[in-house]
Amino acid sequence: MWHLSAAGVSLKYILGMNKKIILILIIVLVVIALGVAAYFIFRNQKISEEPIPSASLPTGVGFGISPSASPSGSVLPSAGPSDFVSSLHVIASGQILAFWPASTTTVQYFTSEGFYEVDYTRTPIEPEKKDLGITFSNVLSVEPSGVGKVLIKYVASGGTQPAYSVLDIVTKELKNLDLNVKSAAWSPDGQNIIFYYSDSPIYYQEGVTEQQYLGQMNKDLAKKKTLINFQAASDIQLSWPTTTAVYISQKPSGYAQQTVLSFDPKNIIFKPFVEGNGLILKWNDTASYGLLFSTSDTGKAPTLKLINKEAIVIGAFPKLTLPEKCVFSRKAAILYCAVPTDFSLTAVWPDDYYQAAFNLEEAIYQINPESLEAQPLVSSAIFEISGIDLNQDESALIFYDKTSQKLYGLEL
Repeated sequence: MWHLSAAGVSLKYILGMNKKIILILIIVLVVIALGVAAYFIFRNQKISEEPIPSASLPTGVGFGISPSASPSGSVLPSAGPSDFVSSLHVIASGQILAFWPASTTTVQYFTSEGFYEVDYTRTPIEPEKKDLGITFSNVLSVEPSGVGKVLIKYVASGGTQPAYSVLDIVTKELKNLDLNVKSAAWSPDGQNIIFYYSDSPIYYQEGVTEQQYLGQMNKDLAKKKTLINFQAASDIQLSWPTTTAVYISQKPSGYAQQTVLSFDPKNIIFKPFVEGNGLILKWNDTASYGLLFSTSDTGKAPTLKLINKEAIVIGAFPKLTLPEKCVFSRKAAILYCAVPTDFSLTAVWPDDYYQAAFNLEEAIYQINPESLEAQPLVSSAIFEISGIDLNQDESALIFYDKTSQKLYGLEL
């Protein structure tokens, strides 16, 4: 009986143990299933939260890395366009002839109706009209000195010939240069102006003594001096990015071969810098980087290259734009450009564009000139930029879109 009884007890015990093991296994399997489900849910959430990298443009569209560019350049941080569009604000509207940042928070600009100043940090934004005693029918160029003055090339209302004036952005005082000054530019420190003077009449006049020379004056238009007698076309353009180099060029045209000259104002030495068709040259403030636009001898096959002050090509941009649609940072190796989605290769550059034969649709990019990597700040090609600059502390990019006729501020 004991053995039977003992056997009976063992059987019940085993059956009870099996039930417990099965229950435990079921519980363990349920816990594992819940754990796996939670893992995948968590993983999917993390994946959906990861930003899409946009440090460079798509193949065939973006800049990429040029074979001759330095591969050790810093890579720009990734940022989606939506992060920047929310920081895009309208500063002013209307047909703006020219503008420039007057301070960290203010912009000054011209319209055909007059001169305005606006603080774009105020709410609401309300431009204030300032009386200068003159209105402009056309502003051809503006060049801030960096020390409170702006050099303006314009055609006055009722006038036919371009003229230059210097505007004090604080006092609003406007001083006129001699009407025979055909071109002018600030020195790197903004304390002096180099200019080309020519009183040559349009038509030959017998017995008339002509003066044509490169000269220099201070920012108050005083202490004028002749540097060298120099004869050139009346449409020459001057740029003075370093103390030892003034760059002299002609109005760009794809139809004509041109030479950009380098002039040392201290040692009075000329030398050819670059030659080609359609030449447009723009420097950063130290002339360590320059944008050189050129074409073939028929104005076709445009190229945009990054060069140094020895005219050595650092890199080439497979996606093209015009140098005046770009602005260099003064604080870091950064370049901001309006880049069209389609750059016509059948047009004569830059002539056809300047003659408004067609329009461009442009997006805005931030480019690292060391690596030529780019990222979109506003990726939608909805603008046609006519003027682009940085405010004084470079916390905002200011640009004018002639399609919508709006002056925008983009917080950086």
